[in-house]
Amino acid sequence: MLKITGFFSGFINGLLGTGGGIILVTATKIMGVKPKIAHATALTVILPLSLVSVVLYFKNGHLEVLPAVLVGLGGVAGGFLGAKLLKKTPDKWLKLLFGVTTIVLGIMMFWR
Repeated sequence: MLKITGFFSGFINGLLGTGGGIILVTATKIMGVKPKIAHATALTVILPLSLVSVVLYFKNGHLEVLPAVLVGLGGVAGGFLGAKLLKKTPDKWLKLLFGVTTIVLGIMMFWR
């Protein structure tokens, strides 16, 4: 089951440029993994998936390096802060925030 979940999340991440983490977090929670561990596991898995995708996007001419670097710098700062807050966030609020964020982003993508 874990290999299938990994394959599917990698496929979605590579195809859409995002989404693999949502699948991993949801699937691992369904498998009984605690929320904080599920989120950390997803991030750990997404790193190599994203690196593979970045190399292929760059190789195929689908990557603008400067905007990617600038957004990436902000992402590093935000990721650091988010990881620090994860430790202090109760699981109940983490689940709620994850669900609301997923729904809001889905609606925004649908209407644009």
